[in-house]
Amino acid sequence: RLGYALFFLEQVGPDGGRWLWTVVPGGGGPIGVGLSGDRMQTQPLGALAVALLIGTVLVGLLSWWLARRIALPVARLEVAASQLAQGASPALLPESGPRELADLASHFNHMAIQVRELIDARTTLFAGVSHDLRTPLARMRLAIEMLTLKPEPALLLRLEHDVEEMNALIGQML
Repeated sequence: RLGYALFFLEQVGPDGGRWLWTVVPGGGGPIGVGLSGDRMQTQPLGALAVALLIGTVLVGLLSWWLARRIALPVARLEVAASQLAQGASPALLPESGPRELADLASHFNHMAIQVRELIDARTTLFAGVSHDLRTPLARMRLAIEMLTLKPEPALLLRLEHDVEEMNALIGQML
């Protein structure tokens, strides 16, 4: 009985070639496995070269994929930051990819929304101040026209009051 011991036996086959036999224990008894000696001719340097080539290609592809996965969100962030710096309102960035880049995109989107809201508030404020300054300016024009016809100290006081009102409006805006 062979048990679990493996051994190899070399013998000449019917074709005159060298054969290597081993016996492998099986469920119902030992199983003989033979390999032709022609198949045993190894080329370690060739195998090493193929393994290195396949490994290099796989590492190159993986590196390209990882670099692209990181570089694309950074490039989108660069374009959006450039648009924001020029005063345009950039499209919000997708918050996907590596965690750090997703967090960066989230913070950038929050900042872009705040800048957009501040610009809208500034525009509304300027429109309101512009409207509020037109009323004293119209009164001042009317007072100047009246002063050219007939100078009165009350009109001068009213002009001074309108100038102070405009100055107060500008101060509030600033």
